[in-house]
Amino acid sequence: MDYNKNISIFKDYWGREPALECSIDDFCSNVYHGDYRAEIEAIRKETDKAARDKIKATLPAATISGTFSERKKGGLIEHSGFICLDLDAKENANITDWQQERDKLIHVNNVFFSALSVSGQGVFLIMPIENPAKHEAHFDALKRDFIKLGYVIDKACRDVSRLRGISYDPNAKINYKAIPYKRTYQHRKAPLRPYKSHTDDLGRLLDKIISSGIDLTNGYENWFEIGRALANEYGEGGRSYFHRLSRGHSEYKEAEADRQYNACLRSPGRASKGTIFHLAKDYGIMLKA
Repeated sequence: MDYNKNISIFKDYWGREPALECSIDDFCSNVYHGDYRAEIEAIRKETDKAARDKIKATLPAATISGTFSERKKGGLIEHSGFICLDLDAKENANITDWQQERDKLIHVNNVFFSALSVSGQGVFLIMPIENPAKHEAHFDALKRDFIKLGYVIDKACRDVSRLRGISYDPNAKINYKAIPYKRTYQHRKAPLRPYKSHTDDLGRLLDKIISSGIDLTNGYENWFEIGRALANEYGEGGRSYFHRLSRGHSEYKEAEADRQYNACLRSPGRASKGTIFHLAKDYGIMLKA
């Protein structure tokens, strides 16, 4: 476990390109010593969520899982060998004492660092993983292991380019003897239903996305807008494309995807093929001019 591996630092939550690099150990030290203590204490005292979010967005943030040329999955330069997990109050409503949970979780032998989140109403964990090339499969196994422990971890942490905002916790816990997490989970997927490939520009882009194996549907809003765009462009003929795109997500279920596409057909809104072109571009997938 090399806790001196570098990670990328972004000047704020909106930054697309990194401002600098630092080591995992330096990031943890910053959380402990509180370079941004004043801003974080202001967030924890603020009762208005919009005001809290505004301050939070100005704070530096890191891609704990590696160095990046750009903040997206395709921008990964080198994996750090670590994964960051978020546990928050929204998904763990039964937890009332997050400091207690922080102190308890450091005793999981794969946890390297355990600290309070920016809001103070949650904990983030930094853990080494055995095989960085299997980042998503390690996450899928971790998600299931933590459910057994009584915790729900934020599914957005499956994204290797996920940002972790700087926090402040003078009582954060660190374990230099943490053991790299070895388990992985492989999803079993039903056979693909046959589909008609369209030859227009959108059809060619969709074929390229599907063959790349990249998940564009990460996050409900993206998933819904992709479905609406396909409903507007192809009507019922877009259903098979929607299933193939949705299968890239770890929680894909055929019946659920069917229900979602039915909803998109009923209410397609103004989404168009441009929605899909824009999302694909964020992942570095474009048609040649």
